[in-house]
Amino acid sequence: MVKYAVIRDDDINFFTSPKILDELYREIFVMRIPINLSVIPCVRTNIEIKDNPYSKFDGLKFEPFIQREYHGKDLFFPVYENYELVEFIKNMKENVEIIQHGFSHSPNEFSSTNVNELERKITNGRKILKEAFGVIPDFFSAPYDDYSPISLALLRRYFHGATYGKFTLKNVLSLRYGTKIPFNMIPDYVSAINGGDTFFINDNFLLLGHKGISINPFEDVDRFVYSIKGHLNKQKIVVIMQHCWEYFYIKNQGCVGDTINKEMYNAFIDAIQWLNGQNIKFLTISQLYRKLQFNQLSDS
Repeated sequence: MVKYAVIRDDDINFFTSPKILDELYREIFVMRIPINLSVIPCVRTNIEIKDNPYSKFDGLKFEPFIQREYHGKDLFFPVYENYELVEFIKNMKENVEIIQHGFSHSPNEFSSTNVNELERKITNGRKILKEAFGVIPDFFSAPYDDYSPISLALLRRYFHGATYGKFTLKNVLSLRYGTKIPFNMIPDYVSAINGGDTFFINDNFLLLGHKGISINPFEDVDRFVYSIKGHLNKQKIVVIMQHCWEYFYIKNQGCVGDTINKEMYNAFIDAIQWLNGQNIKFLTISQLYRKLQFNQLSDS
């Protein structure tokens, strides 16, 4: 049986150094493996983080990928103003797919029910990414994979699909909404859960979740490789979730530095090399979407 892998890297933004992307993915690009980059169109600098290892263990209030001198200041930076980053990504266009990652990465921005505000963020984000990279993304990723049913219903007017979090009944139920996805998606969502899948296409709209297979500075890196192997024993598709900046995060200092975490990097490369050795096919989300549309996941 042919199996597939999708690498999804979130939080690419104005503050992302192309040197970080180059050092992390240089070997991956040589192997012609595609990366899906979720790009924040116009990052906001006073982004407060949710409950995660960075707040729990290092006591951070603001996102580490924002330079510390901007923490707490309500400023916005469109990605196209980082010319070096934009040119680096454009030169890698054969190996990269651009995903729209919210608009400013503000908390709960796509769990909103304000249709006018949601539409403004969607359309302005698309314009910014078009100006930066010359393309309008086909897929969308909400910050923290956090949606309201209204935002998902609106997104399907503009995109072929969206990334999502873990496929569980707990993750889709909400005291506020009853359900966090549109009602007409629920049967496909439940069917995917029952089948152990993390994806489905509903009326030509892909919802692509993940199993939490990721790596960060606070976890045992060995678990990363074992998780991938265990998942592929049961499923056709593995989605690898990561943030390039985490490989350069300096613990106890709360910032992103210039030196890569060798332990994390080696674990990542080992996992990719293992997948390559198993003849796993790496896909962009667009490539996966086309295969799912035409029921070609079993093809060679």
